[in-house]
Amino acid sequence: MPEEEYRELLETFICYSLKDLSVYSDSNTSNPTHPLLLPDLKKHTLTGDGLPEYPSIAQKANIEFHPCIFHLIMNQRAPVWKKQRQIKNKIKSNKKKIEKKRRKNKPIL
Repeated sequence: MPEEEYRELLETFICYSLKDLSVYSDSNTSNPTHPLLLPDLKKHTLTGDGLPEYPSIAQKANIEFHPCIFHLIMNQRAPVWKKQRQIKNKIKSNKKKIEKKRRKNKPIL
């Protein structure tokens, strides 16, 4: 699925899931007789994984947005790992360059 379509689908899904679709949302209907048949509860908050579209979707749906703490922690750690890998690769590359220059500049006897 193309990314643009996925984001549209996500927004449609979230907005649709916020609607109170229960038969008890009508104020003229009495409370359910069975305790498991509860009316839909009002949704106040959207918790998401860090997709940049979530705050705007939440704003359109008139609810708050809170990022997932687990995803925040993972997103903080990922750049550190990436940076470490970049540094290691740079060190390895520089060592190869130094060795190549040493071989090239060997004194002739």
